[in-house]
Amino acid sequence: MKLYNTFGQWDSNKGCVVSIGMFDGVHIGHKLVIRQTVDLAKQNNIPSIIISFGNHPSDFFLPNHTEKLLTISSEKENLMNELGVDYLFLLPFDEFMANMSADKFVNDILIGQLHCQAIVLGYDNHFGKNREGTIRFIKEKYANQLASFEVSAAILHEETVSSSFIKKTILNDDIPLANQYLGYPYEISGTIIEGNKLGRTIGFPTANLQLSDSSKLLPTPGVYESIITIGDETFNAITNIGFRPTIEDSALIKIETHIIAFDRDIYGAKITIYPGKKIRNEIKFESIDQLKDQIKIDLAKVHIAS
Repeated sequence: MKLYNTFGQWDSNKGCVVSIGMFDGVHIGHKLVIRQTVDLAKQNNIPSIIISFGNHPSDFFLPNHTEKLLTISSEKENLMNELGVDYLFLLPFDEFMANMSADKFVNDILIGQLHCQAIVLGYDNHFGKNREGTIRFIKEKYANQLASFEVSAAILHEETVSSSFIKKTILNDDIPLANQYLGYPYEISGTIIEGNKLGRTIGFPTANLQLSDSSKLLPTPGVYESIITIGDETFNAITNIGFRPTIEDSALIKIETHIIAFDRDIYGAKITIYPGKKIRNEIKFESIDQLKDQIKIDLAKVHIAS
């Protein structure tokens, strides 16, 4: 898969099949749209293109707001690649995109620049200024130039699968359920940095994670069962997400992972944490000894994956 950041990088007139959307989470509903885009392109021996955005559109329309994302750009890129997409346009949602009419997008970008032969959209996909671009819009105005296909919503547990619903599920402390809607384990990635090393002094050393992207949605503060990967290696762990009230009552949220039966220096390493069941909420203890005792209790609750 090739990654482009501007439409100007496209230089083929072969034709293509396109889908457009935020695709935050690349969840099981998104996958239906993406797979149909890829399959249709293969049937016609032309490339598949996904047009998406690195920042959420709401960040543009609400400048003081930052929408937390299920998938940061690197994660979205990996998921699209796994689904067989040929080209991913990962664009900034900016004034240019916000003010482009649906007609201009179809004429100038889809037809004029990409030489698009077909567009695939999900049941609630919209594009163009004021969200006027829809399947109905394409069929009414461009049926002779552009084939269009609409993909129905994915339903799981009698719930329409959506990014907003999955975010609510994560923030309601049910990551295992969110994973079902995503179709893969939710992940948090970053680099291990030095902390105050208190964990080592009480017998529970922790790896302190610096997020790859601050726009990543984090679970609510608390202690979670987790699996972590370092390169090709996988380990059981217990992860605390929160403000460390017993130690410092930080103003910034921190992510600390105690890797079970592990004793290596991994400062600077890139790791991925897959949080699972929430064991408990974050608590302020009266002493470090109470914290130490609680960690032992927490560890006893951890399901060790084989």
